[in-house]
Amino acid sequence: WVRKRRGRLDRMPRTGFFSLPKLGRKNKTVSEESTGNSTPKASTSKSPAPSPPAKTGLRGRLSLEKPQEPPPPPPPVVVRTEKPRRGSVDEQHAVACPPAMKRPVWAITDYKFQECVHKGAASNVFKATCKVSGMSVAVKVYKKAALHPLNHFQIRREMKIHSRLQHPNIIDLYGCFEDEDFFVLVQEQATGGDLFDELRRRRRNLTERETLEIVLLPLLHALSYIHQRGIIHRDLKPENLLLTKNMILKICDFGLAIDCNVERP
Repeated sequence: WVRKRRGRLDRMPRTGFFSLPKLGRKNKTVSEESTGNSTPKASTSKSPAPSPPAKTGLRGRLSLEKPQEPPPPPPPVVVRTEKPRRGSVDEQHAVACPPAMKRPVWAITDYKFQECVHKGAASNVFKATCKVSGMSVAVKVYKKAALHPLNHFQIRREMKIHSRLQHPNIIDLYGCFEDEDFFVLVQEQATGGDLFDELRRRRRNLTERETLEIVLLPLLHALSYIHQRGIIHRDLKPENLLLTKNMILKICDFGLAIDCNVERP
Protein backbone atom coordinates (compact mmCIF):
# COMPACT_ATOMS: atom_id res chain seq x y z
CA TRP A 1 0.00 0.00 0.00
CA VAL A 2 2.79 2.31 0.82
CA ARG A 3 4.40 1.67 -2.54
CA LYS A 4 1.11 2.35 -4.33
CA ARG A 5 0.69 5.48 -2.33
CA ARG A 6 4.18 6.68 -3.22
CA GLY A 7 3.51 5.93 -6.84
CA ARG A 8 0.43 8.04 -6.81
CA LEU A 9 2.28 10.85 -5.16
CA ASP A 10 4.98 10.57 -7.75
CA ARG A 11 2.44 10.74 -10.55
CA MET A 12 0.57 13.65 -9.03
CA PRO A 13 1.35 17.10 -10.39
CA ARG A 14 3.63 19.03 -8.07
CA THR A 15 1.43 21.90 -7.04
CA GLY A 16 0.52 23.58 -3.84
CA PHE A 17 2.77 22.92 -0.91
CA PHE A 18 5.08 20.57 -2.80
CA SER A 19 5.48 22.72 -5.89
CA LEU A 20 8.83 24.37 -6.62
CA PRO A 21 9.06 27.94 -7.91
CA LYS A 22 9.62 28.12 -11.63
CA LEU A 23 12.73 29.97 -12.73
CA GLY A 24 12.06 32.94 -14.91
CA ARG A 25 14.04 33.99 -17.95
CA LYS A 26 16.20 36.25 -15.92
CA ASN A 27 17.08 33.56 -13.42
CA LYS A 28 17.86 31.12 -16.22
CA THR A 29 20.15 33.60 -17.83
CA VAL A 30 22.03 34.10 -14.60
CA SER A 31 22.29 30.39 -14.04
CA GLU A 32 23.44 29.84 -17.59
CA GLU A 33 26.12 32.51 -17.20
CA SER A 34 27.30 30.86 -14.00
CA THR A 35 27.73 27.53 -15.82
CA GLY A 36 29.46 29.17 -18.81
CA ASN A 37 27.14 27.63 -21.45
CA SER A 38 25.41 30.86 -22.49
CA THR A 39 26.45 33.03 -25.39
CA PRO A 40 26.48 36.85 -25.02
CA LYS A 41 23.95 38.73 -27.06
CA ALA A 42 24.74 41.90 -28.91
CA SER A 43 23.47 45.05 -27.22
CA THR A 44 21.11 47.19 -29.25
CA SER A 45 21.83 50.44 -27.26
CA LYS A 46 24.26 52.90 -28.77
CA SER A 47 27.55 53.29 -26.91
CA PRO A 48 28.78 56.84 -26.23
CA ALA A 49 31.45 58.23 -28.52
CA PRO A 50 34.97 57.92 -27.11
CA SER A 51 36.20 61.13 -25.48
CA PRO A 52 39.46 62.61 -26.73
CA PRO A 53 42.47 62.05 -24.53
CA ALA A 54 43.01 64.75 -21.96
CA LYS A 55 46.09 66.92 -22.31
CA THR A 56 48.67 66.71 -19.59
CA GLY A 57 51.23 69.19 -18.39
CA LEU A 58 54.90 68.71 -17.60
CA ARG A 59 54.26 66.76 -14.41
CA GLY A 60 51.23 64.81 -15.57
CA ARG A 61 48.68 67.31 -14.30
CA LEU A 62 45.58 67.89 -16.38
CA SER A 63 45.64 71.20 -18.19
CA LEU A 64 42.73 73.23 -19.44
CA GLU A 65 41.38 72.62 -22.92
CA LYS A 66 41.23 76.38 -23.51
CA PRO A 67 44.55 77.65 -24.87
CA GLN A 68 46.30 80.05 -22.53
CA GLU A 69 46.70 83.65 -23.56
CA PRO A 70 50.28 84.71 -24.29
CA PRO A 71 51.86 86.98 -21.64
CA PRO A 72 51.94 90.70 -22.41
CA PRO A 73 55.15 91.94 -23.99
CA PRO A 74 57.67 93.56 -21.61
CA PRO A 75 57.82 97.35 -21.55
CA PRO A 76 60.41 98.87 -23.81
CA VAL A 77 63.76 99.67 -22.25
CA VAL A 78 64.43 103.39 -22.19
CA VAL A 79 68.09 104.30 -22.21
CA ARG A 80 68.83 107.75 -20.83
CA THR A 81 71.60 109.28 -22.85
CA GLU A 82 71.54 112.84 -21.54
CA LYS A 83 74.14 113.82 -18.97
CA PRO A 84 73.19 115.47 -15.65
CA ARG A 85 73.23 119.21 -15.99
CA ARG A 86 75.21 121.48 -13.74
CA GLY A 87 73.84 122.10 -10.27
CA SER A 88 70.95 124.53 -10.18
CA VAL A 89 69.36 126.03 -7.08
CA ASP A 90 66.29 127.39 -8.84
CA GLU A 91 64.10 124.50 -7.63
CA GLN A 92 65.40 124.30 -4.02
CA HIS A 93 66.98 127.65 -3.34
CA ALA A 94 68.41 128.02 0.16
CA VAL A 95 66.56 130.68 2.11
CA ALA A 96 69.76 131.74 3.92
CA CYS A 97 71.72 132.44 0.73
CA PRO A 98 73.21 135.97 0.78
CA PRO A 99 72.46 138.17 -2.24
CA ALA A 100 76.13 138.23 -3.30
CA MET A 101 76.10 134.46 -3.89
CA LYS A 102 72.78 134.16 -5.72
CA ARG A 103 73.08 132.93 -9.28
CA PRO A 104 71.05 130.62 -11.52
CA VAL A 105 73.67 127.88 -11.91
CA TRP A 106 76.14 126.55 -9.35
CA ALA A 107 79.22 124.40 -9.95
CA ILE A 108 82.00 122.98 -7.81
CA THR A 109 84.56 124.87 -9.88
CA ASP A 110 83.17 128.15 -8.49
CA TYR A 111 85.09 127.55 -5.23
CA LYS A 112 88.75 127.61 -4.33
CA PHE A 113 89.43 124.86 -1.78
CA GLN A 114 91.97 125.50 0.98
CA GLU A 115 92.03 122.66 3.51
CA CYS A 116 89.94 119.75 4.78
CA VAL A 117 88.56 120.46 8.25
CA HIS A 118 86.56 117.28 8.71
CA LYS A 119 86.69 113.78 7.23
CA GLY A 120 83.57 111.68 7.67
CA ALA A 121 82.51 108.21 6.60
CA ALA A 122 80.56 109.54 3.62
CA SER A 123 81.61 113.18 3.22
CA ASN A 124 84.44 115.67 3.65
CA VAL A 125 84.15 119.31 4.72
CA PHE A 126 86.55 121.86 3.24
CA LYS A 127 87.35 125.47 3.91
CA ALA A 128 86.88 127.30 0.64
CA THR A 129 86.44 130.71 -0.93
CA CYS A 130 83.65 131.54 -3.36
CA LYS A 131 85.15 132.93 -6.57
CA VAL A 132 81.95 134.82 -7.37
CA SER A 133 81.39 136.66 -4.08
CA GLY A 134 84.76 136.27 -2.34
CA MET A 135 83.08 134.91 0.83
CA SER A 136 84.70 132.29 3.03
CA VAL A 137 82.48 129.21 3.17
CA ALA A 138 82.51 125.59 4.27
CA VAL A 139 81.85 123.14 1.44
CA LYS A 140 80.53 119.71 2.30
CA VAL A 141 81.22 117.24 -0.50
CA TYR A 142 79.78 113.75 -1.00
CA LYS A 143 81.50 111.62 -3.63
CA LYS A 144 78.90 109.57 -5.51
CA ALA A 145 81.31 106.77 -6.38
CA ALA A 146 81.84 106.03 -2.67
CA LEU A 147 78.12 105.95 -1.84
CA HIS A 148 75.53 103.23 -2.06
CA PRO A 149 72.66 104.20 -4.40
CA LEU A 150 70.26 104.12 -1.44
CA ASN A 151 72.25 106.93 0.23
CA HIS A 152 71.41 109.30 -2.62
CA PHE A 153 67.87 109.67 -1.29
CA GLN A 154 69.19 110.48 2.18
CA ILE A 155 71.51 113.20 0.88
CA ARG A 156 68.80 114.80 -1.26
CA ARG A 157 66.56 114.77 1.80
CA GLU A 158 69.29 116.57 3.78
CA MET A 159 69.52 119.21 1.07
CA LYS A 160 65.77 119.73 0.97
CA ILE A 161 65.39 120.04 4.75
CA HIS A 162 68.43 122.23 5.47
CA SER A 163 67.75 124.60 2.57
CA ARG A 164 64.44 125.67 4.17
CA LEU A 165 65.92 126.54 7.59
CA GLN A 166 67.20 129.93 8.72
CA HIS A 167 67.83 130.52 12.42
CA PRO A 168 70.60 132.23 14.45
CA ASN A 169 71.48 128.91 16.09
CA ILE A 170 71.51 126.78 12.92
CA ILE A 171 74.36 126.76 10.41
CA ASP A 172 73.23 128.67 7.31
CA LEU A 173 73.06 126.69 4.08
CA TYR A 174 73.79 129.01 1.17
CA GLY A 175 73.20 126.58 -1.66
CA CYS A 176 73.26 122.90 -2.62
CA PHE A 177 73.59 121.08 -5.92
CA GLU A 178 74.80 117.89 -7.55
CA ASP A 179 76.66 117.05 -10.73
CA GLU A 180 77.90 113.84 -12.34
CA ASP A 181 80.35 113.02 -9.52
CA PHE A 182 79.43 114.94 -6.36
CA PHE A 183 76.73 116.17 -4.01
CA VAL A 184 77.78 119.62 -2.75
CA LEU A 185 76.44 121.72 0.15
CA VAL A 186 77.81 125.25 0.55
CA GLN A 187 77.46 126.37 4.17
CA GLU A 188 78.38 129.05 6.64
CA GLN A 189 81.86 128.68 8.07
CA ALA A 190 82.10 128.32 11.87
CA THR A 191 85.64 129.30 12.87
CA GLY A 192 85.30 128.30 16.54
CA GLY A 193 85.24 124.54 15.88
CA ASP A 194 82.75 122.21 17.53
CA LEU A 195 81.73 121.83 21.17
CA PHE A 196 83.70 118.61 21.60
CA ASP A 197 86.99 120.29 20.62
CA GLU A 198 86.18 123.30 22.82
CA LEU A 199 85.68 121.13 25.90
CA ARG A 200 88.88 119.21 25.20
CA ARG A 201 90.80 122.46 24.70
CA ARG A 202 89.60 123.90 28.02
CA ARG A 203 90.46 120.70 29.91
CA ARG A 204 87.59 121.32 32.27
CA ASN A 205 83.83 121.17 32.33
CA LEU A 206 81.74 124.24 31.70
CA THR A 207 80.30 126.03 34.68
CA GLU A 208 76.55 126.03 35.20
CA ARG A 209 76.29 129.57 33.86
CA GLU A 210 78.40 128.76 30.79
CA THR A 211 76.40 125.58 30.17
CA LEU A 212 73.15 127.51 30.33
CA GLU A 213 74.24 130.48 28.21
CA ILE A 214 76.49 128.77 25.66
CA VAL A 215 74.81 125.38 25.20
CA LEU A 216 71.32 124.91 26.64
CA LEU A 217 69.50 128.12 25.71
CA PRO A 218 70.75 128.30 22.08
CA LEU A 219 70.16 124.57 21.62
CA LEU A 220 66.59 124.74 22.94
CA HIS A 221 65.79 127.74 20.74
CA ALA A 222 67.02 125.92 17.65
CA LEU A 223 65.19 122.70 18.51
CA SER A 224 61.96 124.59 19.13
CA TYR A 225 62.33 126.21 15.72
CA ILE A 226 62.78 122.96 13.79
CA HIS A 227 60.22 121.00 15.82
CA GLN A 228 57.54 123.56 15.06
CA ARG A 229 58.16 122.77 11.39
CA GLY A 230 57.90 119.01 11.94
CA ILE A 231 61.64 118.35 11.58
CA ILE A 232 63.60 116.01 13.86
CA HIS A 233 67.41 116.17 13.82
CA ARG A 234 68.09 112.65 15.23
CA ASP A 235 71.88 113.14 15.47
CA LEU A 236 72.57 115.67 18.21
CA LYS A 237 76.04 115.32 19.74
CA PRO A 238 78.93 117.67 20.67
CA GLU A 239 80.56 117.11 17.26
CA ASN A 240 77.44 118.49 15.51
CA LEU A 241 77.25 121.64 17.66
CA LEU A 242 79.52 124.25 16.09
CA LEU A 243 80.76 127.51 17.61
CA THR A 244 81.53 130.82 15.97
CA LYS A 245 84.39 133.08 17.01
CA ASN A 246 81.90 134.87 19.31
CA MET A 247 80.98 131.56 20.99
CA ILE A 248 77.52 131.35 19.43
CA LEU A 249 76.32 127.75 19.20
CA LYS A 250 74.90 126.49 15.88
CA ILE A 251 73.48 123.08 14.95
CA CYS A 252 74.87 121.44 11.82
CA ASP A 253 74.70 118.15 9.87
CA PHE A 254 71.10 117.34 8.98
CA GLY A 255 72.11 114.09 7.29
CA LEU A 256 69.83 111.97 9.48
CA ALA A 257 67.06 114.54 9.92
CA ILE A 258 63.55 113.78 8.70
CA ASP A 259 60.46 115.84 7.99
CA CYS A 260 57.52 114.31 9.88
CA ASN A 261 55.14 115.98 7.44
CA VAL A 262 56.51 113.70 4.73
CA GLU A 263 57.61 110.49 6.47
CA ARG A 264 57.37 108.79 9.83
CA PRO A 265 60.36 108.80 12.26
